[in-house]
Amino acid sequence: MTVVADLPGVAFDDLRVGLDEKRSDLVIIVKDTTIERISLPWKLVRVNTVMYNNEILEINLHPPGGNLDSLNE
Repeated sequence: MTVVADLPGVAFDDLRVGLDEKRSDLVIIVKDTTIERISLPWKLVRVNTVMYNNEILEINLHPPGGNLDSLNE
């Protein structure tokens, strides 16, 4: 799964990305304010890559076993 977010005017140093394991959410935070919560189809998640270039955030993640069909693993 790849999540892409357009974040105009956001500096890299003001950006944080995290996982809320209790809610299975990907959380995007700018200057200590949550701007987006994305519900994930898995309880456990492995992040492959996180890139921020030209104000575009791209996060690639998958379930731990790599099997995209193993929802709510």
